[in-house]
Amino acid sequence: MGTTLFFRSTKALRCTCDGESLYALCKDSIDQLNIALTSIKQERVELIGKVRIQLPSSFVDCSESHSILDLLGIYPGIRVELLINDQEPDFIVEGIDLLIHVGELKNTACVTKKLFDTELGLFATAKYLALKGQPDTVDALVAHEVLHDDSRREYVLHNQNGPPLPVRHQERLLTRSSLMLMQATLNGMGIGLLPLKLARRHLDSGALVRVLPQLSTAGRSVYISYLSSRSLSACARAVLDKTLALAYVPLPREAAQTTPADND
Repeated sequence: MGTTLFFRSTKALRCTCDGESLYALCKDSIDQLNIALTSIKQERVELIGKVRIQLPSSFVDCSESHSILDLLGIYPGIRVELLINDQEPDFIVEGIDLLIHVGELKNTACVTKKLFDTELGLFATAKYLALKGQPDTVDALVAHEVLHDDSRREYVLHNQNGPPLPVRHQERLLTRSSLMLMQATLNGMGIGLLPLKLARRHLDSGALVRVLPQLSTAGRSVYISYLSSRSLSACARAVLDKTLALAYVPLPREAAQTTPADND
């Protein structure tokens, strides 16, 4: 700085006038920095902070979303911001801590772990079946519009007591949104091949009827992803661990899919 800030001897240490002026100007800033550092350390110990989580639209009407809300009771110091979006986000630009998604991501650099598999069944409204007739075999589905996820060209239904049965591909409605398929089915556009978890509430209310209930097939799996272990705050790590351990029990922790990028 081009000036002497303090005098020091073996017996004493004393600021010069310039040193005292510099100390007076910097003291408040240094105190604020110490307060901030102490606060960060306390938040890591007490889990105080915000976690930004993106969910697919199908979770709005699915029981799995309740597990996310349960985290608020488990960690009273954590604030959860939920974003509903079916598009793959830019984690850094959009500030996403954790991403729950259906199917695999294009971004293979993320750490991705499987939460659970989904099972699909055939559903329709009672009004649609009364108008078009209720199929009693897979072959009878040819006379119906079967609505399903356009990520596959063909689905194969499975019966415990018989061979796999293919379901023909329909192109009248092309979407990967489970909610859109559900709405189309509720509107009587055809027989929907829908996730059982998503259809359960409508089945219980009588809005939908299960068609060929002995048949089902595997749908797209549900995953949770994040940039890297080092990118997670203590709060985000706690939410991730609790989500894997409790909220989505179907897969044990050691069975979760992990990419090579994971350094846990």
